[in-house]
Amino acid sequence: MTININLKDFFKKLTLFISLLLILNLFDILLRIHLGSSGIISKLSVYFNFNEEASIPTLYSFVALFTSALLLFFIFNNSKVNKLKSYMWLGLSLIFTFLAIDEILQIHEKLSWVVQNRLNTTGIFWFAWVIPYFLGAVLIFLIYARFLMGLDKRIRYLFIISGAIFVTGAIGFELIESNIHFTTRQLNTKYYLLASCEEFMEMFGVNLFIYALLCHIKTDQNTLHIELN
Repeated sequence: MTININLKDFFKKLTLFISLLLILNLFDILLRIHLGSSGIISKLSVYFNFNEEASIPTLYSFVALFTSALLLFFIFNNSKVNKLKSYMWLGLSLIFTFLAIDEILQIHEKLSWVVQNRLNTTGIFWFAWVIPYFLGAVLIFLIYARFLMGLDKRIRYLFIISGAIFVTGAIGFELIESNIHFTTRQLNTKYYLLASCEEFMEMFGVNLFIYALLCHIKTDQNTLHIELN
């Protein structure tokens, strides 16, 4: 099987695409909040708003996360040298499958109200889903720490950096947005801008992770014989 892909060029195109989504998202924020437009342009631009569930950015995030899950499963399916290590790839595939489903079904938002009611959270923890998800992220990191150390140095760093960017966006910025929403009880311009940064970091982190997975496929001959430029 031979596939010719320039990985750096592919990553640049993915980054360019999400940058375009970011610009269109900012245009929608300006149009709807500051100009109060209700015309056809505003009705179309809302589909690029990062804070809307039924939007193109949400669809892209789902596709990117699910693509990561498929690549991870592909690596698992073709890596039989170390059985334990191969099942670690499967575990990551299942995690990213869940994240993809969560992106569409917004499972974390439904969980947020449950945790909020149980713990009576306020302030930065008003969006209470961050608590179980952060604990889950720490647990996953501890479980996979040894696995990460066994990877090629470049791939390991790409995994860690992409994960740090994703978690900083998904949880770090969410804490700030949570406090704003709890304090003002409304979604103002500051909130929307922070949400834009959050979503962009999530998408960029996943893009970098996909790039890292493809780099791994390129260098690991036990995983797949494939030609990547």
